Amino acid sequence: GLDRASCVVVELPIEVIDRYLGPIVYVLVAPDDHVPTSPVVPCGVTPPRKPGFLSPGMSYPALESAAAKASSARKIRDFMVPSCTPRISAASVTVTVAVPPPPFEAMYDDAYENGWNTVRSWSVTLTPANTSPVEDGTHSLKVVHAAWASLQFSKGTWGAFPAINPANYTALSFWINGGTAGVSGLVVSCINSSGSNIKTVTVPNIPANTWVQQTIPMASLAGTTSFVAVGFTDGGKAVTFYLDDIQLNH
Repeated sequence: GLDRASCVVVELPIEVIDRYLGPIVYVLVAPDDHVPTSPVVPCGVTPPRKPGFLSPGMSYPALESAAAKASSARKIRDFMVPSCTPRISAASVTVTVAVPPPPFEAMYDDAYENGWNTVRSWSVTLTPANTSPVEDGTHSLKVVHAAWASLQFSKGTWGAFPAINPANYTALSFWINGGTAGVSGLVVSCINSSGSNIKTVTVPNIPANTWVQQTIPMASLAGTTSFVAVGFTDGGKAVTFYLDDIQLNH
């Protein structure tokens, strides 16, 4: 209901009030079995002695006669209240929204992300803030791979590499640039806590100076076996290539 200071008196209970309470009260409906004791009253008008409701288009002087006919009318429509602004008290509402998880977990995106690092790697020279070429953002990861090198992404550090459940992910995705000579025979794998490959996938040849996105299903890299690292190696070749936007898709 609205109080007298709001310029309108409304008898409760009320079933419907239009969402907007401005100078027009659109529809007010009282239950059939409810006899109102206070009518709707415009500003500056003394409430009538008998209960009643206004009909559409009814003028202020007709209010008194409308009150006498309260038994035959229950609705108020299009009742104008000029120069009156109903007062509505402020309310505080708490809304809880479930935020869906991100569609992927970034491993490298302009920098190492989410605790991922390359401390397990050997025989590689890495530039994680390389500025050219870049597939997206401002940096890429430059990889100078010596013969029999291994680039490995893991979390934690020596003696404390956490096991990662492959069931949490659907695929490994990354962008790779073949550098000036291109790359052939690059092998990607998931590595267990003993340092052995669980499964391996050979990436198709990567042309020189070209960015290509690769997406490898997790089932092809780890199956259902927990892993501690994701590895990249080109065997006995010495190559230089670039990686960007490395992520595990959920």
